Order: sequence, then C-alpha cells, then structure tokens
Amino acid sequence: MNPASDSHSASTIVDRAPQATPAPQPEIEELEPEPAAKKKSPAQPPPNPHAATRTFVAQKRRRKEPEQKPAFDKILRRSPPDYVARARVLRDMLSDLGVSGGDLPDDGEKQRKAARVGAKRRIAVLDKEHPELDLDDTESEAQALLRELFEYGPLTDAMSDPSVREVVVRGPHQVWVVREDGRERLPAGFSGPDAVGLLVRRLADARVRWDETHPWLDLYLADGSHIRGAHASVAPGGPVVVIERPAPTRGEGLVELVAEGVLPPALAELLVALFRGRGSLLLCLGEGTDGAPLLSALGHELGNIAAERLALVRTGGRVAPPNGALVFDAEPGLTGASISLAVDAGATRLMVHRGGGSGLASIWSGLERGLAQVVLSLRSPTPEEALSTCVEGLVLGGFGRERNTLASRVGDTFDLALTLAPRSDGGEAVVTVSEFDRRGQTRQLLSRSSPEGVWHHHGDPSCVAALARRGVPFDPARLAALGQ
Repeated sequence: MNPASDSHSASTIVDRAPQATPAPQPEIEELEPEPAAKKKSPAQPPPNPHAATRTFVAQKRRRKEPEQKPAFDKILRRSPPDYVARARVLRDMLSDLGVSGGDLPDDGEKQRKAARVGAKRRIAVLDKEHPELDLDDTESEAQALLRELFEYGPLTDAMSDPSVREVVVRGPHQVWVVREDGRERLPAGFSGPDAVGLLVRRLADARVRWDETHPWLDLYLADGSHIRGAHASVAPGGPVVVIERPAPTRGEGLVELVAEGVLPPALAELLVALFRGRGSLLLCLGEGTDGAPLLSALGHELGNIAAERLALVRTGGRVAPPNGALVFDAEPGLTGASISLAVDAGATRLMVHRGGGSGLASIWSGLERGLAQVVLSLRSPTPEEALSTCVEGLVLGGFGRERNTLASRVGDTFDLALTLAPRSDGGEAVVTVSEFDRRGQTRQLLSRSSPEGVWHHHGDPSCVAALARRGVPFDPARLAALGQ
C-alpha cells in the first residue's frame, strides 16, 4: 500500500471544503487530490482536523497536545475520504450479494468466499487509482468489510465480551464500549451508515424499519439489551446508536449478590426455599434503586426450577431472564396485556419488574386462571406504599372499591416483602424483610438502618410453616442469628 501522510490527506480535505470541486472522475471523484499548486508544503504541515478519525496510533500521541485536538463537530460532519471509499465498497458488495432494503446477507461459505474475492479486488483497484487513501493492506481491509457483512463489524469481539455494559456508536466512525472499569474508544469504526444498519438488524434478528421515514429506534431484545438509535436524517453526522446490555445473569443465582453484600446468606437461603415452595415475593424499590441485578438473580433461581413455565414482564428495566423463559416488554403502567398474554401462554410463575397502574389487576386475574407464583417489583420505598399501589391497581382494574378487603387479598398473595436502598458505592442492597398479616398490615422481620448497617431481628417468618408442609424446610434460627 502507498498511504499518504496524515498532513497531506488532512490538508486535502480541509482546503477543498470552501473551494470549487475538481472535475468528476469515473470512480471516486471527491477523493481525488487537488492540483499540486493548492497543496501545502510538506515542510510546514497545517493543523490536521481529522487526525482523530484517521490514524489511531498517532491519535493517542496527539491527545497529549490540546492544540492539535480537532473540533468534535467537524469530525461528525465530514468523513475522511478513506471511510467514504470503504462505505462505497460495502454498498457494492451488498449489491453483488443481492441484498437490498432491510435484509441481511445470507451467511455461508460460498457467500463469504465471493464477498472476500470482491472486496480484495475492489480494494486493490482503490489503492492503485487513489494512493492518497489511508488504507491498510488488502487482506486486512477485506476482513474488516466481511465482519461488517456477516458479523458485528468492529464490535464483533465486544459483543461477545460479558464485561461490556454499553456500546455507543457516534459517527459511525466513532465507536465506544463501556465496561465496569471505564470507557474505551475502539481503534476502528464502521465504514459508513449502511454498516451500522446491518449491525442493528443483526442484533434485532428481524427486519427492522430504520430510515428517513422511521428515524428513531427503541428496541428491547430477548436477552434484555436495549437499543436506541437516531437515523442520520435526524442526527447530523449520524447515525447514533446506543446499546445497553443487561446485568449478566448470575451463574450461581444469588451467590454473587451475597458476596457483594446485597443480602445476607441466611436471607438468600430463605428466598430459594420460598421459590421452591411456590411462594411469592414483593420487591419494594426505594429512591435511587432499580432492582435489576437482584431480579436477574432471582430469575435464575426460578429458572433452575422450570424456566419453561416462567414469564418475565419488564418495563424498560435491564433484567436478564434465564434461558427458556418467556419475555414480554411493556411501557410503564401498561403491563396488563403482557401479563394476560403470559398467562394465556401457559406461564404458571410470573416476574414483573417495575409494575404499576391498572395492569397490576391482571396479576390477580392470572391467579384465578392458573398462575401460582408471583415476583413483583414496584417503585415504592416501603411495603405499606407498595401494598397501597397494588390496591389502587385492583380498584382501577375493576376488582371493587372495598380497599380493606383488597388489602387483605394483596397481603395473602405475597409471603415476603423486601425493600432495597442505594449504597454509597453506587450499588443497592436489601434493608428490610417484612410480611403481611391477614388484614394486609405490615409486620417487620429483619431491618437495618442503612445498607451498611447492622441487622436487627424482629420475628420469624410465618411462611416457614407453609414451606415445611410443602416439603421445603428452612430453619428460622438462621435469620435470628443475624440480629445477634
């Protein structure tokens, strides 16, 4: 390859913007260098406003020199010529494979071989006719294009990395991945908007309409990932795509949460026993908590019993369901239809994350139609407020207006109620364990003043006797020991 220097390529791009465009050529007219008279002297190179998107090894050195940092909006508004060339090659390859609209190319040995040959041929022609382009060797360029066609492009490795929590595509030539230890920009971006569209369709595993007439993306995937995006028609310099990945499913269920101090071992044992004994749980989300890590772990425990009979209804929460569970995504306050569908599909155990409104009434309708176990999380800081929210949902859902009777009905449904509070390190932890009596009144079993505080034992759970009758023993002394 004959790559031009950064200063030469950048000066060509910058000098051409305000001047008349040279006469078009047969292949890539806008990539043709300007006449020699308009070039800057190599001895005195001008500032390079596109260095951050061209040679990334050099980019790391330039970041230490603030005066050489390019304006971010300039990077987004104009693509370097080599990216434009790669994008055209990708479009030609899609045409060769017969891909159009929102389709994905067939992935097979024959298709990959044909695509590789076509990519290498076109890259070789580009390199010969446009030596000023900053291209890698032919094999590397072809491999990068094949990854965009048949995999996830520059995100192929990141999408298989469980430590990646979020992906941000800003460009398409700027790609960032966020892990628990920080954010990192990948050394290479996508060739162009078409490649980003292929990524989205491959992740969604379906034909996704994303164009000028449907410019916004807001998708939830079965694994809990949330994809949001803005098409280039509404995001200058775009497209922009953000992929939020769910909290990983805990390989050992609650074990890791115990190690992180989210809940004590004795309480984890009680919850496992509760699930095996077909008990139900109410999760109260205090201010600043989401409950997704705990609900993901609880889902794993339920999945160990029988995932095919488990359904998860979530309203935007990043909850990772166990393999085999039914997953329904709903808008906040509009969970009723999803809950009914889950029951109609044969689910006997139901998890609802951040429920609310009249849709809550569908839970009690489901309990009359074969639903046997419920795990419900609500944005309520106390069990009393959570019970009141359920009662109001029943009233709105047509279960009558006698609130005392409805409170008793809600109290009979849930065997335990946990309250979560935020921790100083940014996580969340259980701070109270309660139960409801026959009148719907709250009785506290365990409490601590803060996630870092000392546990106090107030009483043994009455559900232990029912669990024992179902063949699932639990020693309440394990909980009492927490308060000693």
